[in-house]
Amino acid sequence: MMRALLGVLALAAVAMIASPASAQALTNAQKEDVRTVVRDYLRQNPEVVEEAMAELERRREAARRVRIEGDARDFSIGPRNAPVTIVEFFDYRCPYCHDAMTWLFEVNRRNPQTVRIIFKEFPVLGEASVEASQAAVATIKQGKYVAFHRAVMSHRGQIDSAQIDTLARRAGIDVARMRRDMEDRAIMDHLQSNHEVAADSKIDGTPAFLINGKWVRGWNRTEADKLLAEALRDARKR
Repeated sequence: MMRALLGVLALAAVAMIASPASAQALTNAQKEDVRTVVRDYLRQNPEVVEEAMAELERRREAARRVRIEGDARDFSIGPRNAPVTIVEFFDYRCPYCHDAMTWLFEVNRRNPQTVRIIFKEFPVLGEASVEASQAAVATIKQGKYVAFHRAVMSHRGQIDSAQIDTLARRAGIDVARMRRDMEDRAIMDHLQSNHEVAADSKIDGTPAFLINGKWVRGWNRTEADKLLAEALRDARKR
């Protein structure tokens, strides 16, 4: 249907180009002719508008996915060229994110070469959450992100500065270095960028998962397993 519309517009354009006025700007009458052709076509084929809007949204979603998955600042595990990608937006103080952690690492253990997991720091539950995310990003330089992530996500209870340091120390992290690295403005820029991406995708809570372009909002293991299985099947077919 979209091709038909383009064909109509193309014929109208050709007719105008072939006219004596082709070397000049379109006259008001010619512009009105184009409007009439388009208006009449859309009146007779209103479904074209829905098709166009659906295609526009599909392209926007594809662009969002590229932006979400393509930020090199995010920590990830699994091959970068893996056929299946899972992105988790999470907060260290979110109890549902704590529950989801076990699932994510199980997925990694079972599919080490076919699934990439991207950890999207998205602190939304206050200053302590922001501080924990700052610390997590800072530990990347020490090669200790996974150890820190597991330690904090496994912790049950309140999180504050002292607790962050304690958990980091237990995970084998140089806390003094971590604290120095946390002062890097680039970390806050990274977290702000994650919030902007989340807002663009209408994410206002945690966790949220993007599994090969399809969303699971909230922790629903059944739905997550279903989408993951579909993505793995599609990957095998390809």
